[in-house]
Parts: sequence; C-alpha cells; structure tokens
Amino acid sequence: MNYNNVIGFLLFFIFVIQFVSGLLLSCYYSDYYNIAFDSIIYVMSDVNIGWFIRFFHVIGVSLFILFIFIHLVRGMWIKYKIVDKDSVINIIWVTGLLLLSLSLIEGFLVWIYILTF
Repeated sequence: MNYNNVIGFLLFFIFVIQFVSGLLLSCYYSDYYNIAFDSIIYVMSDVNIGWFIRFFHVIGVSLFILFIFIHLVRGMWIKYKIVDKDSVINIIWVTGLLLLSLSLIEGFLVWIYILTF
C-alpha cells in the first residue's frame, strides 16, 4: 500500500460517507421554501445526532473536492512521466476529468437553484 492507494481509498470512503449522510438528511429535509430552514433546525436540534450527520456531510463535500484535486495533480504528474501513450490511461484520465466536472457542476447547480427562488 502506498500513497497512490491511500488517496483513492479516501475518495471512496468520503463518497460513501456523503451518500449515507445525504440519504439520512434527505429523510428529514423539506425543500419547500416556507419550511426549508425549519427542517434544518429540526435536523440540528431534534434528530438524534442530526448535527453530527450534517457536520459530516458539510465537511465531506470540501474534503471530497480537495482529494479530487490532489488526485488530479497526481494523475497529471504520472501522465507526464509516462511517455507511452496507452489508450487505457487516456480513458481513465478522461473519466477522472468527467467525474471532477460533474462534481463541480453538481455543487454549483445548488446555487442556481437557490438564486432562482
């Protein structure tokens, strides 16, 4: 096990935390504009360890994007060092860029949704 495996494992682990905490938070959250803030207050105060789940979800987003960028820089370094242009490496590289783009687009779509209401 080396540094390369640790970053990939951390990305997977944080993704699982994001998925599980997002599912748990979605059980209590209402996006109707009159009670959205009240549902967040409800999660923070009345749900058992709701504040902890919300904290993990909020921190997990930042960590996920940070580790994706670290993974991207590491990938650029490895791709630069490989002189052989293997098609598998190019497919993996494009897939990684697609995942990064989708993650960033998903994060910014929330702001578009918020600003339209």
